[in-house]
Amino acid sequence: MFAVTSYDCIGKDLVHKIKFNRARNAALPLAECLAQRLPLGISANEILIMHIPTATSRIRMRGYDQAALMAAHFARIKGGHHTSLLRRSGQQRQLGKGRSERLEQMRHRFYLAHPRLVESKDIILIDDVVTTGATMDAAANVLKRAGARQVYGLVFALA
Repeated sequence: MFAVTSYDCIGKDLVHKIKFNRARNAALPLAECLAQRLPLGISANEILIMHIPTATSRIRMRGYDQAALMAAHFARIKGGHHTSLLRRSGQQRQLGKGRSERLEQMRHRFYLAHPRLVESKDIILIDDVVTTGATMDAAANVLKRAGARQVYGLVFALA
């Protein structure tokens, strides 16, 4: 997993703005930071770009999925293809939960709309912040079980 910054000071401030202050326009500068963080040797135009889907209750509250916005901007910047094949079931809130509880919550929360489209593909999986890694692990496992060759986690902030 690759992260742009730690979840403190400005990293936390930017994530809070996009998630809780309706700063939808923050998605572009966050995606620009992600694009700069992509390691050499990984070419986004040869990889499927996906995002960790936000719970639908949060999307309704915000009016958007911040990870989807970031991934779409990232794909445009890097010349790649963003797809929303990864889906989330359930509305569990993870804020304040420990790693073991998060792992249990996320165990069966993700599925693929069209699993065959990820077979033998390399994937960049984008999210805004990783706290324990449980969500990223669960999503990556779904992709790997569907036959993805390699899954790269790319996040703005690491808590």
